[in-house]
Amino acid sequence: MNSTGKKALGVGLGILSGLALVGCAFAVLRIAGVMFPGLEHSPWAYWLGVLIIPETFFVIATVMLWRKRGPVAAGILAMGLVVAMHVAVHLTLHW
Repeated sequence: MNSTGKKALGVGLGILSGLALVGCAFAVLRIAGVMFPGLEHSPWAYWLGVLIIPETFFVIATVMLWRKRGPVAAGILAMGLVVAMHVAVHLTLHW
C-alpha cells in the first residue's frame, strides 16, 4: 500500500474511533439517566455528556497522537469538529 492509502486508512480509523467515542458518550448519558432519574431532564447532564466530556477526549487524543500517528489524529480531530458543529447547529435551531 502506498503512502496515500496508509494516510487515508489512518484518517478513516480516526473517524471510526471518534464515532465510537460519541456512541459511548450517549450510552453513558442513558445509563446516568437510568441510575439517577433526576438527571434525566437536567440540561447540565446533556452538556456534560454530549459536549464537554467527548470534546475533551477528542482534544487529548489528538494531541497525544499527533506526532506518531498524524492521520489518525487528523481523523479524530475531524470527528471532533463535526460533533462540535452538530451541537452548535442544534443549539441555534432549538434554543
